[in-house]
Amino acid sequence: MPERSVSRLFKNQSELSIAVAAVFVAGGIFAVLTAILFPPERLWTWPNPHIVALATFTIAILILLRGRRLRRPAAVCTTGAYVCTLIVTAAFVENIERALAAGLLIMGVTLIFAWFMPPLVTRLFGHTSLAAYGVVLLIWHPGNGTVLISLAIAALSVLLTEIYGSFKRELQRTVLTDHLCQVWNRAGFERMLEREIRSVVRSKAPLSLLYLDLDGFKSVNDTEGHLAGDRVLQQVSRSLEASVRGPDTVARIGGDEFVLILPETTAAAARALGLRLRNDVTACEWSFGVAEYQNGESAQEFIERSDAEMLEYKRKRRHKASAAVQGRG
Repeated sequence: MPERSVSRLFKNQSELSIAVAAVFVAGGIFAVLTAILFPPERLWTWPNPHIVALATFTIAILILLRGRRLRRPAAVCTTGAYVCTLIVTAAFVENIERALAAGLLIMGVTLIFAWFMPPLVTRLFGHTSLAAYGVVLLIWHPGNGTVLISLAIAALSVLLTEIYGSFKRELQRTVLTDHLCQVWNRAGFERMLEREIRSVVRSKAPLSLLYLDLDGFKSVNDTEGHLAGDRVLQQVSRSLEASVRGPDTVARIGGDEFVLILPETTAAAARALGLRLRNDVTACEWSFGVAEYQNGESAQEFIERSDAEMLEYKRKRRHKASAAVQGRG
C-alpha cells in the first residue's frame, strides 16, 4: 500500500512541480551541510540551518503533494518568496561561504524561470534578484573578493539563463512546428487552443475554429508525386498565414488538414472568412467547417464539431458535383 501511494504521488507530478520541489530540496541539503560544517553557536540564531532545512523540506513535500495542480502564479510566488529569504539570509550570515551558497540557490531558481516562464519575466526576476543579492554582499560582506564573487555569480547566471532560454525556445519551435509548412503542428495547435480556451472562459469573448481539409490531395500525390504534394501544402499554409490576422493561429494537424484558431470571432464571421479564403487559397480545392466554442466543452469536443461540419460541407460539395455531372449526361 505505501509503495502504491508513493507511485501515485510521483505520477501526479508535472515538470513544474518537480522543478520547484527540487529547488527547495537543494536548499534543504545546503542547510543540512551548513549545520554540519558551520554549526550555530546558539539554537535560536537566525538564520538557523536546522530550522531552514526543516522549512525547505516541508515546502518541498507540500509542493509534491500539490503535484499537477501547481500553477505558474503559485510557483512564481513561492520561489519569489524563497529568493527574498535567500537574499536576507546572505545579509545576516557571518561567513561569506554561506552567502555564496545563497547566491548559487538564487541562480538555480533563475534557471527554472528561464525554462518555465516567458523571457521578459525571467530577465526581470533574474536581474532584479541578482542585483539585490550583489548589493547585500557589497554592504554586509565588503571586500575586493566579494566584488569579484558577486560579479562572477551574476555573469554566470545571466549567461546560463540566456543559453537555457534560447535552447528552450529552439526546442519548442522544433517540437511544436510543422517542418514542411512552418506553421504549428498538432502538438502546438493543442497547446495554443487550450490557452485560448482558458482566455475565453475568463473574458467570455467568442472563439471559433475553421477546420480545413484539402479535396483530392491524395490524387495530387499519386499523379504528380509527393514533391508536388509538398509544394501544394506549403502554398496552402503560406496563403492561410498571409490572409489571417495577427492573433489568429494557423496549424497543420494532419496530412492534408489545417485548422485556424480565431479569437474574438463568431461562427458567422468564421464562415465569412472561409468564403473569402477561397479567393486567396487556390493551390488546391478544399472544404471547411466552423465551430464556435461553447462554455464547458472540452477542446476535443470543440475540434470534433468543426470537423463534423467540414465533413458535411465536403459531402454536400461531392453531391452537388455528382448531380452536375449527371445533369450534363
